[in-house]
Amino acid sequence: MTKRSTERASQLDLPEVMSSSDIDAITRMTRSTLTAMAEFNGRLCERAAAFNAEWAQFLARRLEDDIALPQRLNACKSPEEAQEVYVGFWTKALREYQEEFVRLAQMGQRATREAAINVEKCTNEMTQEARFN
Repeated sequence: MTKRSTERASQLDLPEVMSSSDIDAITRMTRSTLTAMAEFNGRLCERAAAFNAEWAQFLARRLEDDIALPQRLNACKSPEEAQEVYVGFWTKALREYQEEFVRLAQMGQRATREAAINVEKCTNEMTQEARFN
């Protein structure tokens, strides 16, 4: 930084501007971090889209059964048959919801594991780059 710009900065009570070599060092140090974070964000969006698609598909399947229940109950010839249909409906619904929540939890675990690996990679790269600067 020139003497003149330093004098102006001090007169205006402004912080001194970093030199281009300082900016280059910071850029080198953060480049891989920014790249890793961009990759992470891309994967996170993909995981969120897959999670939402899985949930939407599940709800569509369940909706078919939900809509069919009144028709199935209406077709029953006795209270016992209606009870059987109703118990069967709820047994199946509870089983399917449980299975779906397990699937969604596994998807979340995979995404969390992947995020942890990415953060570790990013931290290691930043540490390595900081040592070189």
